[in-house]
Amino acid sequence: MLLYILLGIIILLIAYYLYFNRDPERKIPKTGIVAPADGKVLEVTTVDKKAEFKKGIGYTSFTTDMKLPATMIRIFLNPFDVHVQRAPIEGTIQKVKHYLGKHAMAFKPTAWQNERAEITIKSQKGPVKVVLIAGILARRIRTFVKKGQKIQKGQRIGKILLGSQVCVLLPKCKTKTKRGEKVQAGTSIIA
Repeated sequence: MLLYILLGIIILLIAYYLYFNRDPERKIPKTGIVAPADGKVLEVTTVDKKAEFKKGIGYTSFTTDMKLPATMIRIFLNPFDVHVQRAPIEGTIQKVKHYLGKHAMAFKPTAWQNERAEITIKSQKGPVKVVLIAGILARRIRTFVKKGQKIQKGQRIGKILLGSQVCVLLPKCKTKTKRGEKVQAGTSIIA
């Protein structure tokens, strides 16, 4: 009996691992800028030199390499979302930088202090930055691209394990998404 219970637990753990690490193919739209991550939009805002999160926490480190003012969209990934990030736009990788940091809750404004990887893309519309932010459970970030690499819209660029946040900074533009909306990496047009 104990053997069957143990076997059942092992099968459930394997099933969850396979589900969590899924990476479905996506049909990438020809037009627009697409979401870099699956998840729920936390915030859509314009950032400038005085950029600050609510409660006075600055995110000026995110805006390096960006022409200001810029449009920022923050997306929260829960543990059941696909955790592979995709390029929101076609271009050339200008910079990939990894920062060590804390492990606060990914949906909190203080998440900018967490471990993160910043991927800057040089595009025809201007620089676009995708910031992969680890959460309290997510302790590993992997990037799949390197400086100088040409990428296509919707191409896989990274992965964060477990709950996390992805922030995308775009040249100031009109967005096609709003707070609370569910988006899908590579398919949902956000701008």
